Amino acid sequence: RAAQRLLDAEGFALYPESILEAAQLDALFARHPQAPKQLVVFQATFADATLVKRIAEQWPETQLVLWAPREPRSGERLRLNAICGLHLASHALSRMQRPLRPLVLDPEADSAALRLAAALNAPPLLPRPLAPPASPSAADSAAAQSLIAALKGLRIGLVGEAPDGFDSCHFDPDWLADILGVEVVSSSLERLFTAARAVPEARLDALEADTRAKLEDYDRVDASARQGTLSFYQALYAWVSHDGLDALAVRCWPEIFTELGCAACGAMARLGEAGIPSACEADVGGTLSSYILQQLSQSPPFLVDLVDQDPGDDTAVVWHCGLAPLSLCAKDTKPRATLHSNRRLPLLQEFPLKAGRITLFRISFGWGRPFILVGTSEMRARPLPFSGTAGVLDLQAEQLAALFAQGVEHHLAFAYGDHKAALVALAAALELPLLDLDGLGI
Repeated sequence: RAAQRLLDAEGFALYPESILEAAQLDALFARHPQAPKQLVVFQATFADATLVKRIAEQWPETQLVLWAPREPRSGERLRLNAICGLHLASHALSRMQRPLRPLVLDPEADSAALRLAAALNAPPLLPRPLAPPASPSAADSAAAQSLIAALKGLRIGLVGEAPDGFDSCHFDPDWLADILGVEVVSSSLERLFTAARAVPEARLDALEADTRAKLEDYDRVDASARQGTLSFYQALYAWVSHDGLDALAVRCWPEIFTELGCAACGAMARLGEAGIPSACEADVGGTLSSYILQQLSQSPPFLVDLVDQDPGDDTAVVWHCGLAPLSLCAKDTKPRATLHSNRRLPLLQEFPLKAGRITLFRISFGWGRPFILVGTSEMRARPLPFSGTAGVLDLQAEQLAALFAQGVEHHLAFAYGDHKAALVALAAALELPLLDLDGLGI
């Protein structure tokens, strides 16, 4: 309602109800046959990019302002996750060659009216021209060549397909094969479900004992569901071993919840700890980026969503449901077993991320062209900002806006340590332009 009051004060005609499905958009288009000059899409909660793309297709000349409210860092469930929805939409629009004006703003903040007015009067954000990376040192060039050699013959297992409206998780198999020598090996969800259901309970005894020893509250979550997660892990690990796979991208919802009655997160976290990076939502590009970071850091990476940014202290929250490898847990904290925040099923791992220097990385296809995003930051020693696995890092509002403007995918990979120089050298070796997040402003 606070957002409605602000928009009403700016003279906007307000659609009277929340838009949840395509039929409601069709009614909106019928009511307004003439395209508006400017449209504010208030992203009240997380949604995939399907509806925003329909708006962009119907009204190709309309200037789009995508507004997502901030969410208090409560330590509890991530209720809105609106910023992640804005991020997903910004990438999808970039693939359509559509600029936007992103706005991350609490409608009840003291400066909300002024910031909204500024966003409405500003031109859309256009992607920056990307420059070739600077010439690397001999040592960094050697590290890049080692990375390229490690990618030749890399086999990524893909389980299922990306969810509808998740353009961020689409990939180009020909580019991966021709440029990097990476092969994607597909499997149906049902094949893995059948394998998981066939795992004898006796084979889970040692795995369950090990998990119980590492996670508090393990016996407080449903026994059948937690065993389902461990069975799914066994099925994935057997496939990796049998087919010589190096990493995985898994369609983690909704079928694993509805068909297996459990969450994939705990299984994928355990695979990550074992040196098999595993991306959720069938994000092959996220898997690839994670694998590259793992090669450099020799430690487990983590693929995350950006779910909050506080301009007051220039920090942001990186988060995922509960699939971070245990070695990323903050010092003096015992990880705990928990439930998926939306589906209320186990098995997930919950803990705050440990403090330290990190490198953020993604091979991106924002605006339909490949480039490398790289930046460094500091993960701060902070309490868990939202349930699941999450951490607070240094990130300015201008840097977040630049990610939206450049159409960077909503999943970013990070690993501990400063690996920027080798990744810049990788960009040079692959002749890919570079988006350097450090110090980036609008």
